[in-house]
Amino acid sequence: MATNGIINMDELDGEVVAECTQQLVGSGLFIYNAHHPNASLIVENLGFGDVYVSDREDVSVGADSMRLLFREQLAIRANKLFFTSNSQPVVSIIEVM
Repeated sequence: MATNGIINMDELDGEVVAECTQQLVGSGLFIYNAHHPNASLIVENLGFGDVYVSDREDVSVGADSMRLLFREQLAIRANKLFFTSNSQPVVSIIEVM
């Protein structure tokens, strides 16, 4: 994953302070801005295609280090996430503080 703030899911502790479910559009870029600075973001691919996610704008389809498969999760400490896909997957984003 091309991210600096990846954290272990087992180390997450806190309350859910925001939730978002978003269907991505094929070949488009979706930018998620965290509602709470310094929150940990949990991203899950809910299906219908692979998702590529990064805390950097250079996210690209085909970059295995950025790929999130069906039902895979990623926990990251970031204020902004960038998503892309060639299909129309649904992602869940949960903010924990």
